[in-house]
Amino acid sequence: MARILFASLTFICSNARVQNMILDEVKRLAKPADIILDIGCGIRPQKYIRSRIHICADPHQKYLDCLGWDKSLLKVRADWKQAIELFPAVDTVFLLDVIEHLEKAEALDLLEATKQIARSQIVILTPLGFCEQGPDENGRDAWGLDGGELQRHRSGWLPDDFAGPDWKILTDPNFSPRCGALLAIWTNPGHKDQSPLPLTKRQRLHYGVDIFCNKYEMMRSRL
Repeated sequence: MARILFASLTFICSNARVQNMILDEVKRLAKPADIILDIGCGIRPQKYIRSRIHICADPHQKYLDCLGWDKSLLKVRADWKQAIELFPAVDTVFLLDVIEHLEKAEALDLLEATKQIARSQIVILTPLGFCEQGPDENGRDAWGLDGGELQRHRSGWLPDDFAGPDWKILTDPNFSPRCGALLAIWTNPGHKDQSPLPLTKRQRLHYGVDIFCNKYEMMRSRL
């Protein structure tokens, strides 16, 4: 019994070190950003880098509600197409555990679209290869919410899917007991490293008002 317990603890600790290694790599490679667009943030927005404006976009309102009243987050109910339409210029786009929930063709369209709006980087974390996942027998997701179908995996990804010199790829097949992990970071070749200028309260307020007006106009145009 003690041997089994020791082996289990060894596996858990080893697995945690592997996860930390990949997650630390995100922190190391991610550049400073003023404006982050966190697409499909779910109930766990990215925490790798701090930004002056952190936009959390998710199509499921209950996920956004779980974020509570956090003044550092700008919460917007939107799918990826709406998010890109609302925010056509940001510094960094995060797609953490997102692209595997889309069919391959749609996810590739998403990647191309984010390249058009990301001035600095796109950060992607996804399972390595296809990892089966779907709702439970009651249609619930892993958090007991009714987003089960949104959490279904519809595509698998390998390093060859991210071709080109602007992609930095890191993989680990033992990231978790269920599946490996693939980290892909695209850096805009035209981006120049520079210290971000401070954002005043008035600028932040103005940006928030612009976002509200854009959302209102979008909704009105669809009536």
